[in-house]
Amino acid sequence: MKSNNFMINAYKITESNEFINNFYGITPEIDDKLAEMAIKVQKKKNSAIKELNELIKKYPFVPQFKNYLSTLYDLQGNHFMVQEINRRMVSLHPEYVYGRLSLADIAIINNELEKVPEILGKDLELNALYPERDEYHIGEVLGFLKTAFNYFIGIGNGKQAQTRLDDIVKLNKEYNFDINTFELSRRLLLLNLDDSFKKQDLE
Repeated sequence: MKSNNFMINAYKITESNEFINNFYGITPEIDDKLAEMAIKVQKKKNSAIKELNELIKKYPFVPQFKNYLSTLYDLQGNHFMVQEINRRMVSLHPEYVYGRLSLADIAIINNELEKVPEILGKDLELNALYPERDEYHIGEVLGFLKTAFNYFIGIGNGKQAQTRLDDIVKLNKEYNFDINTFELSRRLLLLNLDDSFKKQDLE
C-alpha cells in the first residue's frame, strides 16, 4: 500500500479502506454486510433486491447499499431503475462520489453530455466539486478521471481528455493498477485524427 503522501491536482490520494470507512461511517458490521452483498450482486441474485432494500432502510446514511442496488439493476438490464436510484442517491448523498459518477456515466451513454457539468461541476475537478476535502480514495480519483475523460472525448475536447489520461497513466504506474490505458489512448488518437482531417477539409 502506498503512503497517503502521493499528490495529484493538489489533493492527497490513499488506498486505505479505513479512510473510506471512516469517511462514510462504515462500522465493521456494515463492512461485513457490504462484502456479503457484493458477492450476491455479482451473481445477479433476485433475492438481493429485497435484502438491499431492507439494508437501505436499516442504514439510510450508507450510500453504498443504494449503489449496490443500482449495480444489481444494471446487471439485470433494468436501466430505468438504475437511473432513478442514482438520481435519488445524488440527491440524498451529494458527498458520495460514486453516485455522481454513475449519474454522469448514464448521461454520457445517453449522449446527454450537457448534463455532465451539472452533475460533476463545470470544472470537472474533484477538488472543485468538493472544496472541503483534501484527500480521496484511489477508486474515487480514477473513477472521476475516467468519467471526465469520456465526457471530454464526447464533446471533442482532446486537450482536456489528454490531461485526464496523463493523470490516469501516472496513477496506473504509481499504484500498479492494470488499467487499459491503451484503449483510452486509442480513443484519444482517433479524436485527434478526426480533428486533423476536419482542419484539412477546411483548408
